[in-house]
Amino acid sequence: MRHSIGETSINLGVMRGFIHSAQRSYYKVRNPFLLLRKADIPKALAVKEIVAAMVHQLLFIFAVKKKQDYIKSYMYGILDGIKGITGKK
Repeated sequence: MRHSIGETSINLGVMRGFIHSAQRSYYKVRNPFLLLRKADIPKALAVKEIVAAMVHQLLFIFAVKKKQDYIKSYMYGILDGIKGITGKK
């Protein structure tokens, strides 16, 4: 069985960055916001995950071809995460 991480990858010098679909990026942005609602997750950890996801996704926006699809996914991910919307999109 052959498996790859992400749709493509980019070389970031010291490491390789993997670019996922816009749909997967939606979840990567939304889910850290949902961590804030969980009582057993430290708030500092949830905030760290939000910042990391946002920085990661914003950096990769420059490497994707369909930028508008990704920006739309990020915005919906942020809004749905703040609203507490879970499950499949």
